[in-house]
Amino acid sequence: MAGKVDLVVNLFTIQPPSGCETGFYGENCSSTCDHCKNTETCGIVNGHCDEQGCALSGFQAPKCTECSPGFFGADCDKVCSQTCKLDNSCKRTTGFCLHGCDIGYIGDYCNSTCSSGTYGQDCKETCGLCLNNMTCNPFNGTCPSGCNAGFEGHICKTPCSSGTYGQDCNETCGNCLSNMTCNYFNGTCPSGCNAGFEGHICKTPCSSGTYGQNCNEPCGDCLNNTTCNRYNGTCPSGCNAGFEGHICKTPCNNGTFGRNCVHQCGYCLNGDPCNKTDGECQNCTAGWSGELCNIACSSGTYGQNCNEPCGNCLNNTTCNRYNGTCPSGCNAGFEGHICKTPCSSGTYEQNCNEPCGNCLNNKTCNRYNGTCPSGCNAGFEGHICKTPCSSGTYGQDCNEPCGNCLNNTTCNRYNGTCPSGCNAGFEGHICKTPCNNGTFGKNCVHQCGHCLNGDPCNKTDGTCQNCTAGWGGELCNIALKQEQSVELIVGSSAGVLVFVASVAVAVFLIRKSRKRKDTSKTEDETNTSDLTNVNQGKLISFIQHTVLSLIFVDFRFSWILLLS
Repeated sequence: MAGKVDLVVNLFTIQPPSGCETGFYGENCSSTCDHCKNTETCGIVNGHCDEQGCALSGFQAPKCTECSPGFFGADCDKVCSQTCKLDNSCKRTTGFCLHGCDIGYIGDYCNSTCSSGTYGQDCKETCGLCLNNMTCNPFNGTCPSGCNAGFEGHICKTPCSSGTYGQDCNETCGNCLSNMTCNYFNGTCPSGCNAGFEGHICKTPCSSGTYGQNCNEPCGDCLNNTTCNRYNGTCPSGCNAGFEGHICKTPCNNGTFGRNCVHQCGYCLNGDPCNKTDGECQNCTAGWSGELCNIACSSGTYGQNCNEPCGNCLNNTTCNRYNGTCPSGCNAGFEGHICKTPCSSGTYEQNCNEPCGNCLNNKTCNRYNGTCPSGCNAGFEGHICKTPCSSGTYGQDCNEPCGNCLNNTTCNRYNGTCPSGCNAGFEGHICKTPCNNGTFGKNCVHQCGHCLNGDPCNKTDGTCQNCTAGWGGELCNIALKQEQSVELIVGSSAGVLVFVASVAVAVFLIRKSRKRKDTSKTEDETNTSDLTNVNQGKLISFIQHTVLSLIFVDFRFSWILLLS
C-alpha cells in the first residue's frame, strides 16, 4: 500500500524528473508546462498543473486542456450564456448550449426569450386567452392583465365554470331559461330568459304591464289597472269587475259578475246572463225582485226558488244562499263545498280533515268521531287507534304482553317479536316458549348435562340438583374418573353415618328429658307437657323415617356408581 502512495506522489511531484529539463514533461520530455500558471513544474507523466492552476483563467485545472463550465472559445476566454440549462455549460467551439435552455429562453445560445404567444421549457407551451390577446409571461405563462372573456385562472386556459362569464369569469349569469348556463364569453342566454326577465343577458326585470318568459305576455285586467306580478302575471289585489282567474284574463262565466267574478247573478228571466260588471238583469225570474234579482232566500235554504235545504254547515250556520256553500266549513262527518257529502272511507271529523287511525282489518272509522268499530290493528290502541302500543305490549289493541325479551327490552309492537332474542330459559320469535327439557340458556341453544334420573336442568343456567353417576360439576357435564366415583361413594356413606349418629344422640337426649319431667305440676302444665311429648314423638318418628330413607338412597346410589 505504501508503494502505491509513493507512486501517486511521484506522478504529481513538482520536482523535475531525472533527465528532463525544468518546464517539460511526458514521453521523451517533449511537452512543456506552458499551459500551467507555474510553467516550471507540472505532473511528470500527465502534465497536471499544481495548485496555482492554469495559465489562462478560462481553462479547467488540473489538465488545463478543456474550458471550465460556463466558458468557451479556443482560449476559453468567452462566457457561455447564463440561460444555458443545468451548469451553464456550452460547446467549446461554438458556444451553443449543451443541454438546452432555461425555461423561457430559446435558440442555440439561449439568449432569446420565447416568442409572443409561447412560454415554458423550450417555449413549447402556448399562451392562454390573455386579456386583449397580450402575450403571456415567457417563464410561467401567466397573463399580466388577466383573461379574455370566457376564461379564468393564472394562465387563462380554464373556461368559465357554470353560471359565470366575462373577463376572468367575474360576471354571474342572468336568469336564463330553465337555469341553463349562459354563454361564457358575453353572458347571453341560449334559449331566452326565465319568467320575469328580459334582455340578452336576462338581468333586466320586466317593464310595467308585462310578465312571463322574456316578458312577452301583457298583464290582464288587474284591479285599478295595477301592474301584475312579473313572473307569473298574477294580480296582487285581484281583478277588475267582470274578470277572474290568477291573471285576470278570463271574463266572468255566465251567471257571475263583479270583481273577481265572486258574485252570483240573480235569477234573470229565461236564464239570461246578467251584466258581468254590475250584475243587473233586464228582467227577473218570477219569485225574485230587485235590480239584481237576488232578494235573499230565508235562512237554511238556497238555490233557485230557495228550494234547496242547506247542508251540514259547522255549528248549523246558514249556507250561502246562491250556491249552498258553508262559510266556515262542515260539521263532523261531512265534506264538500255544500257539506252534504258524508266523509269518504278513511276520513272523519270536521270537513273530513282527519284520517282514520289503524282500525282492525283497515275498516273505515266512524265518520263523526273517528272511533274504530272492531278495535285496532296490531300495534295500536285507543278509541281512534292512533296511539302506538305502550312499552311491553303488542298485537291487536295492544292486548298482548311482550314475552321474555333479552334484557327485558320491549318487543315489536305489531307481532311481539323480540329484536335481540330471548332471556335465558325461553325461545321462539316472541320468547314465550320455555326451553324444552334438555335445553337451557339464551334462546335455549345449550344442552343440559347429565342430571340424575334424567331430570331436566334449570332452564336458565343449566344447573342440576344432582348428577348421574360418573358426572360432576354444577352442570353435570364434567366426566369423573373411576377413582373420583369411589371417593364420592365413600364420602356419601360416611356422611350418612355421621347424620345417623347425630340423630341417635338427639333421640337419646329427648327421651332423657321426658323422664325428668316433674310429675307434681298443675293440670295445665301437665297438658302442656303432654302436648310437648306428642310433638317430640312425632319429631322422633320423622327423624327415624328420614334416616332410613337416606340410608336406602345412599345404598342404591353407591351400588349404581360401582356398577357404572
